[in-house]
Amino acid sequence: MRSQCFYLLVGFGLMAGSARAEEPAAFWPTGIKGTVSLTFDGGKSSHLDVVVPILARSGLQGTFFVNAAPTPEWLAQGAAWQEVAAMGHEIGNHSSASPCSCAHESSNPDFCLERLSVQQVWETVEASQTVLDVLFPEIPAERRTFAYPCYETFTGKGQTRLSYVPLVASEFLAARGGSRRISNEPWSVDLSYVQAWDVGGRTAEQIIEFIEEGVSKGRWVVLVFGGIGESSTDLDEATFIEVADFLTERNGTIWTETFSRVSSFVGLRRHQRHSSGH
Repeated sequence: MRSQCFYLLVGFGLMAGSARAEEPAAFWPTGIKGTVSLTFDGGKSSHLDVVVPILARSGLQGTFFVNAAPTPEWLAQGAAWQEVAAMGHEIGNHSSASPCSCAHESSNPDFCLERLSVQQVWETVEASQTVLDVLFPEIPAERRTFAYPCYETFTGKGQTRLSYVPLVASEFLAARGGSRRISNEPWSVDLSYVQAWDVGGRTAEQIIEFIEEGVSKGRWVVLVFGGIGESSTDLDEATFIEVADFLTERNGTIWTETFSRVSSFVGLRRHQRHSSGH
């Protein structure tokens, strides 16, 4: 039922926007000024224990980018994430091992981006996707999404430095980057690297201000959350509730939707515009 409503919304938005394609807000469904996607990285315990219940109370949908891996420990969590998906949330790929730059103190010095090839990094993406395909066979290949570990897109260094964005673009509907305070202009956003803001440690006022700025310009605001209340750099639960309440109160003008559904809508709108010759 939810997917039927989504595609009705898409169709209605396409018809409503066609006559006003040059107006910023006309990109979105009728009455919607801008869009927000709530994304959560790492498949943390607070996502299951804190975030999912808050989203359920608020009537909001989120995207959880998990480090799915073919290990007994991770597969033991599979049923819990299947329940999350059954509630309408999105489960996306964050690679099985999250390789990041060697510059990060937390990086494994033997498995960090400057010392890896594109193929080695891609193997971690494929390993995660294999697990997700088993757990969520209902998600077709054309709806898969990815989040770059540490927001980084390269392997190697110097003359051997290469981007793995082209591979991601060939296999995924969209991919999320970050972590600067930038929202996305929907007509021009690169769906293979969608900008997002990591809001860890921010106040509710700062986050809401960012949302309002983006929405006022007809943009797509993507927020990144690590854990909720798990460390000193995380957002606390009260702040997250305040942001969720704000989005619920503004649901008539702000479309809060999963990363994949907004990405699909963006692709459809741009295809519609191209087909009409604009």
